[in-house]
Amino acid sequence: MAIKSSAYSIEWSPKALRSFDTILHYIEESFSISASQKFAKRTMSIVSLIAERPELFRKSEKSKNKHIVVVTKQTTLYYRVNHRKKLVELFLFWDTRQNPASLNY
Repeated sequence: MAIKSSAYSIEWSPKALRSFDTILHYIEESFSISASQKFAKRTMSIVSLIAERPELFRKSEKSKNKHIVVVTKQTTLYYRVNHRKKLVELFLFWDTRQNPASLNY
């Protein structure tokens, strides 16, 4: 008997991968490997929540299918949902210490 999962597929855009890697590297260099592992684990927990309930986090004011979730006080994840394809695309990890005027999503 097959069990059908209601979870959405998760897709990481190249920009999400780059920005996540940059933040992870910064945490490792500035703090410790343990801190970067903790950040990665927290991120994966949030991604799992998004896969199960993509509408859980607040919607962007810029677009109805884009969502924003605070990963840590210094990091925000932006993602978009395609309900027809049951797909969530992670498209940006944003370091909130940057100039918000340069945020383009």
